[in-house]
Order: sequence, then structure tokens, then C-alpha cells
Amino acid sequence: MFDVNWDVVRRLLWTVFAVYLLLTATFFALALTPDPNAWLIGFTGGPEAVEAYEQRRGLDEPITQRYVDWLVGFSTFDWGYSFAYERPVEAVVSERLPVTLGYLVPSVVLATVASVVAGVVSALRRGSWVDRATSGLSAVGLAVPAFLLAVAFAALFQPPEYDTTRGLLAAQNLHALAYPTVVLGLNLFAVQSWAVRAEAVEIVPAEFVKTLRANGAGGRRIARHVAKNAAAPVFALVVSEIFVLLVVSTYVVELVFGLPGFAAASFVGFQDRDYGLVLAAVVLPTLFALLGNLGKDLLTAALDPRVDS
Repeated sequence: MFDVNWDVVRRLLWTVFAVYLLLTATFFALALTPDPNAWLIGFTGGPEAVEAYEQRRGLDEPITQRYVDWLVGFSTFDWGYSFAYERPVEAVVSERLPVTLGYLVPSVVLATVASVVAGVVSALRRGSWVDRATSGLSAVGLAVPAFLLAVAFAALFQPPEYDTTRGLLAAQNLHALAYPTVVLGLNLFAVQSWAVRAEAVEIVPAEFVKTLRANGAGGRRIARHVAKNAAAPVFALVVSEIFVLLVVSTYVVELVFGLPGFAAASFVGFQDRDYGLVLAAVVLPTLFALLGNLGKDLLTAALDPRVDS
């Protein structure tokens, strides 16, 4: 017989419940508010055009039936049809999401590694050039919003257009993705390096650090121990920043740099009241954030036995 970790089960069930709760709230927010597209169609084409528009999108069915259909569809990964792109929503997601992940994942990984190294070194060598440089970059990144940074990069470097006829790893496309990677990475580094340094400064005076130094431990060994003890808070910050990037910054960089990513596609979906695409745009980042939060809780409990799991 295996031992069931009921705490993990409880958190997984809460994650599923939260996803469906948000899906429900989004569905009814769309269904119960006036559709500006229907108003525009009615203004130009009359009641018959509005009726045809609603029939084409299934809006003439009872709201309860539509709600059940959406829940069943999302549960079975049948996310409906995108009228904005005239193909299934799953096809839009599979085509556009890799472009978004193509710059989002490298920016998060590079910024996290750089911020941990810079933050720990800054805490161990306060007042050094590394500490001053890290503090300076962090101040600039916190002061300059992603939108202004993206516009400045686009104006100064004039990045190439992303070629949808070629693969993600084509040289031109990698070049196009490099700029949003740097923009998001700088913003992430600014927040994370500041948080890592603040956490590491609290850890450096600890008794175990003094013991390591008294035993002749080198700087790298001490830095590894400090970084390990700061890992859980840093991971928690990474999770929250990923969520912010997914719902805010990805829209900024894709619209500024003209990238055919999922954020740009969902922006069109919001404008066109494309139900399937809008619900996918809400559910996917929320699911990533909830799963990341679950991973954060489990990692915190594993690294710090004082945390009550």
C-alpha cells in the first residue's frame, strides 16, 4: 500500500476548482454583457444581420446550454471554433503559443539565474562593483516600464519581422525573438535581483554562514548555501512574475514588436468577442499560475521543514 499525500491531493483539487471558477466567471462576464459587434452589425445590417450573427456563433441557444457545452468542451480539450481566425481554437493555440514561449521561457530562465548570482554576490560583497551594478540595473528596470523599454528597443534596433513561413529556430526568427527576451529579462532581473539581495542580506549574518567561514569554506561554497536558503522565496517571486508577464507584458512586447504569438492572437479575440479564444486566453495563464503556485508550496515545504504542509 502506498501512502497518499492528502495535502498534495487537496492542493490539486483546489487548483482544478479555481480554474473552473475563473472559467465560469469569464463565460458569464462575456455572455451577460452587450456585444459591441452585434450592435455594430445591427446598425449597419438590421435585425436580420444580428440574428444571423448570433446563429453563426451559437449565441441564440439558452445560456445554460452554452455554459454546459463550454465546460464539457474545455474539460475534453475541445475549445471550440475561433471565428476571428476561422479555425479551431486548439489550432490557434498550438500555432501561436510556441512563439510566445520562444521568448518567455529564455527570459525567465536567464533572468532568474542572473538575478540569483548577482543578488547573492551583492549580499556577500556589499559595496563592491557587482553590488553597485546590480543595484543600478535593478533601479533602472524598476523605474522603466516594459512598454517604454520595448518601444525604445524597437526604435533603436529595428528588429526583423518574424517569418511565419519558417520555423521557430530559423535565424531570422531567433533574431526577432531576442529583443522581447531582453526586454522581459531586464524587467524580471530588476525585480528578482532586488528580492534575492534583500533575502540574502538577511541570511549572510546567520550562524551557519559564520560557521562555514570559520571552517575555511570558500566563497563559492558559502554562496551556494546562501542561494539554497533563499531558493524558496525566489521561486515564489518567479511564479508571481510569470503570471504578470503572461497577462500583461506578453501583450505589450508582442504588439510592439509585431510578433505572431498567443498574446497577440488573444488580443484580437478580445476585440472580436471570440468566446473560445478569450476563454483560452484566460484559462491558460491562470492554469500556469496555479500550477506554479502549487509547485511553489511544495518546494517551500521541501526546502523548509518549518513550513507546515
